[in-house]
Amino acid sequence: MGKLISLSERLAERSSERGITARGRAAFFFALDCPLSYLVAERMERDFGQIAWVPMLSPSDPRRARERFFRTLSIAAGAGMPLIEPENFPFDPKPVTRGAVFAAAQGAGAGFAVAAMRLTFAGGFDLSDPDVIAEAAAAAGLSAEEVLTASQDPGNDTALASVGRGLVRRGVAEAPVMRIDGGWFSGLDALAQTTEFTAARASYHAQLNNLA
Repeated sequence: MGKLISLSERLAERSSERGITARGRAAFFFALDCPLSYLVAERMERDFGQIAWVPMLSPSDPRRARERFFRTLSIAAGAGMPLIEPENFPFDPKPVTRGAVFAAAQGAGAGFAVAAMRLTFAGGFDLSDPDVIAEAAAAAGLSAEEVLTASQDPGNDTALASVGRGLVRRGVAEAPVMRIDGGWFSGLDALAQTTEFTAARASYHAQLNNLA
């Protein structure tokens, strides 16, 4: 979806990482039924700091969902990450994604998303199960009752539809999506961006340590 940004050069030009991670300059759009979103989310939580986490819905295509899962298995194995096919996969992601909209509004979007995706793709649980949604809410420090209520609220579909239209206009509708300093990257390109950033960040800190 675009030429890789030279994050290592940008990091070297800054005295801190704040510019690359500041809210508004970077955002992560994730789909809770997308295994590739899970792989990127793990890196996002560890390496990207305080950025916007935005829930989105993947196109509804069960065959494509299964193809994507098995294609992601080799990527996960290469990264040494667990990836388990969830129960009842592909499941209906809309209720838990509505819950993610609520979580994001409470400032707990990242915590809820990571907990939910770990439950389903590292634990194999069915994210369409209210009990699993409640467990993700508790892990994120949210009221399970409020998240479950939000998961049944069609009013949250308005925000999801707006996000979907905005991504389609930019030609980046495939989850996950990364926005970094004005660049938009989708699918495997989003994974490449997080890999590039992680390597650049490690190089930047190594340079600082050498100067110390």
